[in-house]
Amino acid sequence: MYAGAGSRVQATAQPGPNTPAIREAPPQWQMAIRPVLWLLLGAGLLPAAAAAAGTGLQEAYSEKAFAIVVQDARFAITEYNFRIVETLNIGTAIRERGNSNFPQHLVILFCNISLAEAGLSASSHFIDHCPYRLSVSETPSGVRIGVTQLPEHQGPDALRKLNRKINVLLGKILDYASTKEPFLL
Repeated sequence: MYAGAGSRVQATAQPGPNTPAIREAPPQWQMAIRPVLWLLLGAGLLPAAAAAAGTGLQEAYSEKAFAIVVQDARFAITEYNFRIVETLNIGTAIRERGNSNFPQHLVILFCNISLAEAGLSASSHFIDHCPYRLSVSETPSGVRIGVTQLPEHQGPDALRKLNRKINVLLGKILDYASTKEPFLL
């Protein structure tokens, strides 16, 4: 939660021992380059995943079938030592309610208890990002895969370092799910 570029917002709850009293807005330079990134993306000069990296969402598109993307995502998640805790078949639920032409949409929730322990040891705010999420959707442009990135510029140094490590893993899972290359891991 922040009020805009360069502003600060006072936390509403009393801070704990590992929680700062004031949360910082994204750095001014990040806010300034976002329009340029979107312009490059619109011109086709920047991959979608690179443009979204600063916004908390990383996404990619695949020409593979929806079921294959889901299978590859589940494989990559487990290969990187995460445990899938739930799969939400949102598209299926909507189709079962009577909209038989509704496209497939699915969310995979996953966690790594060792990473969770390290994150929670650094800051109780880490729980806000658990579990990690990967979404898969059928679109006219192909199958869209997205992961929600963790903030890399907030909290104590140990948490920022851990979040960068987790974001790299999330990016590798996204890459494996979206590519046709079977030996990417």
